[in-house]
Amino acid sequence: MSRRPPGLIAFALAALAPAAPAVAATERSQAAAPPACFGAAARDPEAPCVNRALSFTAIPSPSDAALQPSAPCGSIVRTSPLICAFGVSKRSAVSTVALIGDSHSTHWRAAVAVVAEQRRWRATSINRHSCPFTFARTPTTPKERCSGWSRSVVRWLGAHPEVRTAIVSANSGSGVVPSRGQTGRATKINGYLDAWNALPPSVAEIFVLRDVPHSRAGTRECVRRAVARRRNPGVRCSRPRAGALRPDLEAVAAQQAMSQRVKLIDLSQHMCDAERCYPVVGGALVIKDIGHLTRTFSATLGPYLGRAIARLQG
Repeated sequence: MSRRPPGLIAFALAALAPAAPAVAATERSQAAAPPACFGAAARDPEAPCVNRALSFTAIPSPSDAALQPSAPCGSIVRTSPLICAFGVSKRSAVSTVALIGDSHSTHWRAAVAVVAEQRRWRATSINRHSCPFTFARTPTTPKERCSGWSRSVVRWLGAHPEVRTAIVSANSGSGVVPSRGQTGRATKINGYLDAWNALPPSVAEIFVLRDVPHSRAGTRECVRRAVARRRNPGVRCSRPRAGALRPDLEAVAAQQAMSQRVKLIDLSQHMCDAERCYPVVGGALVIKDIGHLTRTFSATLGPYLGRAIARLQG
């Protein structure tokens, strides 16, 4: 049986505790502080950091990660599209941002919440499962009802000019139905560009977050076995970068965008090196299933997301 130091146990329990938006800030201040070099800090290229006490652990465990809820977000009633709010209160806010996309935007909410608290942002989360923010036609089922969702986001933002910043991200593996005379690749890139161009002028900045690495189906079991046997789960269960970090055409679209308000942020260096991607970084489990960040690791990315945004804003 693997053994964790008492401090790690306290932090692991704090990381799993759900929190309502109204008490989230208080609970964060009372929660056990993370160990040195925990999570994304272990792969900060600007401040190399090693904590060997984290070499044989994964927080949360793969089984706990499956039960870990997304970062807190309070529902806003009577809105179309469906929206929830997080960050600081309206009264305290100096700016308002919107986090937009499919479930691969939702898993960034814990990171954005860290930035929101630091920069006094009021944030809204506008997401629909399996529906990236694109004007391209997606091969979704009637149950998912993606058609028109992106346009409803544009309309909502047009009616809320206080939102000055949009943060978007999407599953790099999401599909599109190719437009007549276009390849699937061109359709996908143009769909993102068209959606961003449709955003009202009141949205002065659009930050595009490159999608994260994807795990294999057996990665969670590999991590569990490695921890149980006192082996380094990040090393033993790593995956070649070429297979884990899929080409992300939303990131390509951001690079091709003519608009000065579209800016790409790529934090994959906190999960991958030039050759491999790691399912555990600095003792934190990175991916909870196949392609979604754990809330725990997402939160550790917050300071580096904030740093990237600050630098792009000059």
